[in-house]
Amino acid sequence: MSHEVALLLAAGLLGMVVGLMAVRRRQAPGAVALAMLAFGAVVWSVATAGRIGALNLENATLWYRFELVGMAPFGPAALLFVLSYVGLERFVTPRNTLLLSIVPVITLVLAWTSGLHGLLWRSLDLQMVAGVPTLLVEGALWWWADTAYTYLLLALSFLIFARTFARAPRVHRRQAFGLLLAVVLPLLGDLTYIAGVTRVNPAPMAFSLSALALFVSFYRHGLLDVVPIAHGLVVEQMGEGLIVVDDRGRVVDMNPAARAATGSALEDVVGRCLKDCFAAAPRLLAILTQDGEAEAALPEWQAAPGASVFEVHRRDLRDHHGKSRGMVYIMRDVTRRKRVEDELLEAKAELESRMIDRTLKLRMAHEELVTQQRRSDYLMDLSPAVMYTADASAFHDLTYMGANASERLGYSASTFLADQGFLERHVHPDDRAGFDDLSAVFDRGSRLVDYRLRGPDGAYRWIRDSMILARGHDGTPLEIVGILEDVTEQKESEERSRQSQRMEAVGLLAGGVAHDFNNFLTAILGFSEMLADDLDEDDPRREDALEIRNVARRAAALTRQLLAFSRRQVMRPQLVDLNEAVRGLEPILGRLVGEHIELCMKLDEHLPLVEADPSQIEQVFMNLTVNARDAMPRGGRLTLETSSVWVSADHPIAQEGLPVGRYVRATVADTGVGMDERTRSHVFEPFFTTKGDAGTGLGLATVFGIVTQSGGGIRVDSREGRGAVFQVFLPICMGEVTPEDLREPRTLGAAAGSIMVVEDEAAVRGLATRALRQQGYTVIEAGNGAEALEILDHCGAVDLILSDVVMPRMGGRELVECLAAQAHDAHLLLMSGYAGTGLTDRGGLPPGVEFIDKPFSPADLVEKIDSILAPRRAAPAV
Repeated sequence: MSHEVALLLAAGLLGMVVGLMAVRRRQAPGAVALAMLAFGAVVWSVATAGRIGALNLENATLWYRFELVGMAPFGPAALLFVLSYVGLERFVTPRNTLLLSIVPVITLVLAWTSGLHGLLWRSLDLQMVAGVPTLLVEGALWWWADTAYTYLLLALSFLIFARTFARAPRVHRRQAFGLLLAVVLPLLGDLTYIAGVTRVNPAPMAFSLSALALFVSFYRHGLLDVVPIAHGLVVEQMGEGLIVVDDRGRVVDMNPAARAATGSALEDVVGRCLKDCFAAAPRLLAILTQDGEAEAALPEWQAAPGASVFEVHRRDLRDHHGKSRGMVYIMRDVTRRKRVEDELLEAKAELESRMIDRTLKLRMAHEELVTQQRRSDYLMDLSPAVMYTADASAFHDLTYMGANASERLGYSASTFLADQGFLERHVHPDDRAGFDDLSAVFDRGSRLVDYRLRGPDGAYRWIRDSMILARGHDGTPLEIVGILEDVTEQKESEERSRQSQRMEAVGLLAGGVAHDFNNFLTAILGFSEMLADDLDEDDPRREDALEIRNVARRAAALTRQLLAFSRRQVMRPQLVDLNEAVRGLEPILGRLVGEHIELCMKLDEHLPLVEADPSQIEQVFMNLTVNARDAMPRGGRLTLETSSVWVSADHPIAQEGLPVGRYVRATVADTGVGMDERTRSHVFEPFFTTKGDAGTGLGLATVFGIVTQSGGGIRVDSREGRGAVFQVFLPICMGEVTPEDLREPRTLGAAAGSIMVVEDEAAVRGLATRALRQQGYTVIEAGNGAEALEILDHCGAVDLILSDVVMPRMGGRELVECLAAQAHDAHLLLMSGYAGTGLTDRGGLPPGVEFIDKPFSPADLVEKIDSILAPRRAAPAV
């Protein structure tokens, strides 16, 4: 009995050594499961020794329960080890391990509670068999189930081993055989005892043999040091030589390619040091043991002249903790490559020229590639948009912001990312509702919104935020992707366009109203003047008629301002020197501003001439001066400056639509109260005034109309409390203008004094007819141009034709063209209160045609016609 106990304790000691060695190499495949097997065997053998030495049933039963602690997990541990060892680690999962442990756990629970149920054994009896105390166990239902479960797992493990055993290298077969003995021997011994083949349990001898087999596998066959079986099958197929060395310099594996190259047998090198393995090949040994970095290309090796040449590389093997576990040497046969290199050297002279040419082309291609890369980088840097991403959660936190945010938005990307509320706090308060509303991007998948963002200087810039919602395959929102683009200039351009359209619409309306008003005022002014002339000076009704005339004149002045704004007045362009115009107005302007305002002149003495209507230019300076005076009620300085400038495409006035070119610039600057943004946006609109009842709102509107009709532009720069600067741009004259009044007078026929009045408005036609007849003229009436031509065909020529411009069927301009085509010799005088048919163009009057503005008085009409026909009366009779 003592002999059996000693064998069991010796087996337990060897099992403990094996288990500790497996723990030490726990990173190796199957090491953990092997440690479980070894420690289970230790518990099994020690408990068996204790049971043999027990003198009563109670102690024997206790030691038997401990035996079951070592026996129960034996089957699952063996299967887990085999799966790991042969490369089927994918099946060694926590779930599978837990499932395999269910039966052993139940067995252990039943073993320690057997007195309550009897499910594991029916009875236990301690008897002397061959002089040895033997515990006889009569197994119950679960005892047989556990036994069958354990042997079923062992059989499965054996089949898995057998599947790869035949194809494994010899060293792996020896490993596998040792492992198989260590696992199967104790169970075979136990099986023979259970089956009644032997009356004495042979487990002690089996445990001793198992421990011995594991010990030999560790120290002779490199158990857990040699590459596992499944991995070896892969390595065996490699065309490159592979030598694996552990961290103690021992060879643990060598594939067939390496064995063929070095002439070594695997059983002669595995487990031995490099210097012992390759003592017969000192050159190879020197290469393999060369000092240097762990990852290195070593010198080439050739066993003998004419033999194959191998390229040797060294790689460091590290576990997942980063600790070095050994080296792997890779031997690649480069004999063929060397042969090709020799052939290439022979053709070197022939290929040199081609290589040089190729090098030049590659250099050019490289330079082009570098240029394109730089261009791409520049484009990214110059991109007007800033890309960003935000999460799709309820908080929509920014997760990325483009690096060009600092150049485009004024704040670095890190500023937006570090402070998630930074962007929202800098959005204009009036725009935050639209900024925060992200329902569109979740409903439609995209959203575009414009809002104002406050920059570092405190000024707001318009930002266009375009975003889309990125979704996963299942439609789940992943993140929001968007771009931020500064559209301030676009917004300002749109606002200028809307302002221009608004001004154009108001101008058309004002011009149309002025046209009808001028017809009415012509009749009112004319008939009131005739009525006053017909009444005695002491007649009280004469004062009423004169008051009607005065009111009509004031209304006429108002309509002229409307026409100036709407650019529908007839211009009489001449070559104008703005310096002379300003100097001529200086006394008047001085009286306008008063003594409390300092008037300063800064005139460019080399100023080019401009082509404009002198009276209209004077009106521009007068209106701007009055506007500046009213902005300085407590005094200040008014500066009038002229200069010649070149307007480029990026000039602010060019952004408002003025063509590129050379202009004369007249600047009127004051130090008054200035204007806010709202006032600046409406300052040129008619009837807009900040002076209450004291202003008409037509002063600056008239300036705008005159300057624009003259082919120029005007802009204002003003801030509250900082005065205002008005800049008028007029194009310089590139040629000379022939004055209309220089045309050679024509000699009329012997009879003079016949006039045709062509007017569709009956009141105006009647007024003109009556006024001219009172002066002795013969007057013929026509309602439009077509009717006038028909009358002329029947009655013959007349001395002068007085025609309105805007009429139904045929207007005055068309009438002039028809008369010119028919070579009529009559003088032509056009009248209009709204010259919207082409006469507003610079130089719009046809050659040889005179013009009179509506409204006019009978005296004004007679004086104008007399001035036209006077040369004829002065001409001597033929």
